[in-house]
Amino acid sequence: MLLLIVNDSVTVHRLVSEISSLDSTYSDLKIQNDSLQAELRRLSSAERISRIASQRLGFVYSSQTLEQIQ
Repeated sequence: MLLLIVNDSVTVHRLVSEISSLDSTYSDLKIQNDSLQAELRRLSSAERISRIASQRLGFVYSSQTLEQIQ
């Protein structure tokens, strides 16, 4: 009987440690995900894309509207 109690105690301690480790990993991944989401918003902004298209690729805005082009 004592052996079962000790075994259960060890198992519970191991599981508590594993849960703690997983909680820490989850927190780290949440922070990383939040950071990546912010970077995605920054990199995909229309202003940034327009600036890069203009500066790096030489794109320019046309004075014509879409209906006039078609």
